[in-house]
Amino acid sequence: KASSRLDPDYPLNLSNIKICKDLRGMMSGALSALDARKFDGAVEKYTAALERYKNGGLSIRAPMHARLLTALARALFRAGRIVDCLRRAEECLYYREDEEEAVKWKCKALMKLEREEEALDVLSPLMSSWGAALPALREAYDKAEFEVRRKKRVDYYEVFGLGQMASEMEIKKQYKVRALEVHPDKQHGKSLEEKKRAEETFKTLGEGLEVLCDQRKRELYDKGFDLRGIRERMEAEERGARWHEQNRGRGPGHHH
Repeated sequence: KASSRLDPDYPLNLSNIKICKDLRGMMSGALSALDARKFDGAVEKYTAALERYKNGGLSIRAPMHARLLTALARALFRAGRIVDCLRRAEECLYYREDEEEAVKWKCKALMKLEREEEALDVLSPLMSSWGAALPALREAYDKAEFEVRRKKRVDYYEVFGLGQMASEMEIKKQYKVRALEVHPDKQHGKSLEEKKRAEETFKTLGEGLEVLCDQRKRELYDKGFDLRGIRERMEAEERGARWHEQNRGRGPGHHH
């Protein structure tokens, strides 16, 4: 079995069995190094194992080759060598595009490099195909989407010209000042572009007031949620509260 994982296209022979035994020992040593948090040592051992595999003339499309590449990618990530991790994960995906571990480590590397949109581009198609049923990829997708939306969201504190520690009173006071400046009734004589910009700012100020003057919404915003995410979370919490209220006091033996 181990020999067929090395290369399913090659017949079982003594050479393959010898390579299999060598790799088993090398990978065991690499795993021990990882467990001991000796990440550079693990990288060296997995790299040596990969070279042993390639020098054996075995197929680069075999499952064992993918396993070695993803194990090396993981060790590189742990060692802080993120670009190298990304390179090894992509190498694996070049030969086996549906390798879950390779997708996972590629996206972890992209996220670490703050290339969240690229990670989302990788994961989005998989959510409508084979990746949807895999918890690790679903989690990676959710994280990438969250970060992309967090970076694109409006900075309400900046809109108000206030810091994150501003009180509700300060926010409401600043809202009145800023809303008066950009109110549609105050835009007479302005160009169409200026009126449109003022209208957008007026709308954003209203959204900011909604979020920053509600304790729960502000808490979610400070955690990185955008307006859509905040509203979705609030609706989910309200549904949960209604369900608990409707089912309060109903035990297993309750009957109408």
